[in-house]
Amino acid sequence: MNLPRNEDYSKPEYWEKRYISEEEYEWLGGFQCYKSILQKYLSKHQQSDSILQLGCGNSSFSTDLRNEGWENITNIDISLTGLQKLRRRERDSNYVLMDMSIMSFKDKAFDIVVEKCTLDSLLVTAESPWDLDSKQHKLVGRVLKEIKRILNPGGTFISITFSQPHFRVPLLLAEGLGWSVQVEKIEG
Repeated sequence: MNLPRNEDYSKPEYWEKRYISEEEYEWLGGFQCYKSILQKYLSKHQQSDSILQLGCGNSSFSTDLRNEGWENITNIDISLTGLQKLRRRERDSNYVLMDMSIMSFKDKAFDIVVEKCTLDSLLVTAESPWDLDSKQHKLVGRVLKEIKRILNPGGTFISITFSQPHFRVPLLLAEGLGWSVQVEKIEG
């Protein structure tokens, strides 16, 4: 098996090809790895609140959320193949082919937004994690502004990443977002 190059993770063609033969993959582990921390942040919401998962791929994360009682889940991805595989496994959620940097959702459409390693895929070609003016960091900034736009006031954005806090937090604290940021470390 040929290992992908880092830049492949930022290309839609890579994901389409990968999902043709791959049924499921959990980047950084599945739902159970994060369940206790997620409950801490989701407990302020009702299980009927709207959830958006960015870059769902072929993960069972949204299916696991539904199995925990969450009723209103929308998944977006840039891979039609990944979305189709999820739809076959779990028909009760919504699946939308969409670029997260230019989402067509209405303002304040979601109570909760979750991403797991999706922002990381946009930063794989950045030459330096410290260069917040790189085109990759600016793209992440556009995505974060979109998340801010579609997130209800008082909503929750959960970003699960392998990035160190000193690289991710400055992006989350960018001017105009106005977010309170909490960092949780998961051992394992």
